[in-house]
Amino acid sequence: MDDRPRYINPEAGHALEILSHAIEYLSHEFVHGGEETVNPHDPQLEAILLLMSLNSQVYYSCPVIPTFSECLRAFFRATPHEGARNGSINPALPEFGEHKARS
Repeated sequence: MDDRPRYINPEAGHALEILSHAIEYLSHEFVHGGEETVNPHDPQLEAILLLMSLNSQVYYSCPVIPTFSECLRAFFRATPHEGARNGSINPALPEFGEHKARS
């Protein structure tokens, strides 16, 4: 999985918060439940694992935050380069040496 930061919208953030609280609560209850041995088929442990899986699904469904270089590349791909096409650095200005007649 990609470990880069994600953009977490408010809906996903709320879901992650609820899932995290449930995982923390069940984990605390499981650890302090007094069991000497761990049964891998314990319903409480299975519930914790299920919630952890859902937590990962919600998190990894959020879009990755692009790096600065990815943003720059996207910007330059999306920006029309008029100056490169007509030879002018600023397309709003006349070409160097070109004069407009004043009326």
